[in-house]
This record gives sequence, structure tokens and C-alpha cells, in this order.
Amino acid sequence: MRLKDGVYYTIPYEANAENFMPDWHLIAGNLVNDARYYIGYYSALQIHNLITQPSLKEQIVVSKQIRPSEIKIKNIPFQFIYHNDKHFSVQKNMD
Repeated sequence: MRLKDGVYYTIPYEANAENFMPDWHLIAGNLVNDARYYIGYYSALQIHNLITQPSLKEQIVVSKQIRPSEIKIKNIPFQFIYHNDKHFSVQKNMD
């Protein structure tokens, strides 16, 4: 299954290729190239079971701009939301 140019996901033999969709959260990392990323916003709330309605879009916060900012895989939109490096830095403990 093609995720994007040059990136593919192997569909399990026993799965129906027409309907098969891998876990959205797991394939997100394969879509961001070399940018740092995390699953954010409603997608993160869904992972932690903190919303009652499912998120119909995977929201991925990235450290580098990705164009296009939204791609569709099997009718599921993957949205790349750019935040600058400051949102990705690790705060050091000042003891």
C-alpha cells in the first residue's frame, strides 16, 4: 500500500487489500521524513481515550514544514502542523 512517494506499507497476506488500513498513529512516523514529530491535539486525545467521538483526522505536529500540509491515505486526512523548534526542546532541570 502506497503511503506517499517512496514509502509503502506491506499489507498482511490475510487482510483484504481493499479495506485494510494500518493504525493511523503508527504510520504517522513514516510520513514526516526526518522532522521531529508528535501526535497532537484531537489525535492525542483519542490515543488516551479522552474524547467521546473519534477523531477523523490524524494531526501530526512537526518541527519542519511539510508540503502539502495535508495528505489523504485511503480517505483519511493526515494533517501536518508546523511548530518551531522551541516546542520540541527538552527543558533541563535546574537543581
